Amino acid sequence: MLPIGPTNIELADALDQMGEVLVRQGEPNPYRVQAYLQAAAMVRALDEPVARLYGEGGRDALTGLPGIGVSLAHHIAQDIETGRIGHHLLQRLAGVGPPDANGGIRLGHVCDGDVE
Repeated sequence: MLPIGPTNIELADALDQMGEVLVRQGEPNPYRVQAYLQAAAMVRALDEPVARLYGEGGRDALTGLPGIGVSLAHHIAQDIETGRIGHHLLQRLAGVGPPDANGGIRLGHVCDGDVE
C-alpha cells in the first residue's frame, strides 16, 4: 500500500521550518515558536502516519495528539489535504523552498496518481 499524503518526516520538517521562520522574524510569543518545534518533534517520533490518523479521524484525531491544538491541527490538515504549506503561511516562509505552480511549497508526498 502506497502512502497517501506527506510523511511524518515531511510534516515535521514543515513544522520545524515554520518555527525557524517565526524565530527569524522575531515572533514575540515564545510559546508559539515552542508549539511548532515541539509538534515537529512529536510528529517525527510517531509510529503511526499522521496522514492516516487524519484520514481516519479528521482534525479531532490531530488535536488528540500531544501538543497539537486547534491552530496546529488546522495547519497540519491543510498540509495533508493539499500536499503544500497553506497560502496564509507563504508570506512568513519566503525563501524556504521553491513554490509549486499553485503558489504553495510542495512537501513531496506520494499520491495514488503519482505512481509510474
